[in-house]
Amino acid sequence: MDNNKPYGEIAIQHVGIFVHNLEESAKWYHDIFGFEIVEARSDEKNPGVFPKAWWLQLGNFYLEMYEIIDARPFDYEDYEFAVGLKHLNFYVEDIDKFMDDMYARDDIEILVDNFYDEAHCGIPGGDRAVYMLDNSGMLVEISKVYMRS
Repeated sequence: MDNNKPYGEIAIQHVGIFVHNLEESAKWYHDIFGFEIVEARSDEKNPGVFPKAWWLQLGNFYLEMYEIIDARPFDYEDYEFAVGLKHLNFYVEDIDKFMDDMYARDDIEILVDNFYDEAHCGIPGGDRAVYMLDNSGMLVEISKVYMRS
């Protein structure tokens, strides 16, 4: 084990999100990003807490979805002052083609589509960052740059 990493490797394994409808959200994340359902369960012991939860997988990353039918969707009034998940970000290698496909769909709400030139962001070739809402109204970011150094 590396002395600079006394616990070994640490990585984000999954993020838990609330959705209005598990079936619709699983389909949305599958259709848009390619996530696959790996586990679907219901908590019969605590039906009022999290009655249904599904795990979706994309590569080494998982989304743990909890169905909360009456959950509030994202809104800018609470956005800057709420504790918790601000947004999910997905790197897309060919972001221009991906966004062409998103703009062609009638079920995607795109809020912001920014291009940052190299002088502004310090990234060779610039960067593109897009914010859209998922089917439950949660903020999702799409970015051109995989990792910042």
